[in-house]
Amino acid sequence: MPRPKKEQPNHSGGLYEVKITIGKTLDGKLIRKSFYSSTSKADAKQQADEWKIQQEASKISGLPHVNKDLKFSEWAKIWLETYKKPKVKPHI
Repeated sequence: MPRPKKEQPNHSGGLYEVKITIGKTLDGKLIRKSFYSSTSKADAKQQADEWKIQQEASKISGLPHVNKDLKFSEWAKIWLETYKKPKVKPHI
């Protein structure tokens, strides 16, 4: 019995891509997010599943989900406004 053929990358850069629907806009258009892997389509699917789990956990716990694509300078501003500003007295 021959071996099953390995699935070819489905993205132009030689990467495997998996797209998931994460919501809809006010117009009713789908909002989609792509996940890429250089090893296999199953790996990209696993990344998408992990992202979904993290989103659900952040909804349940009420804590914000940290976006790894966020730059440090952007996160620092959010951190200052969210966590430090309420606890620091204004300088007179």
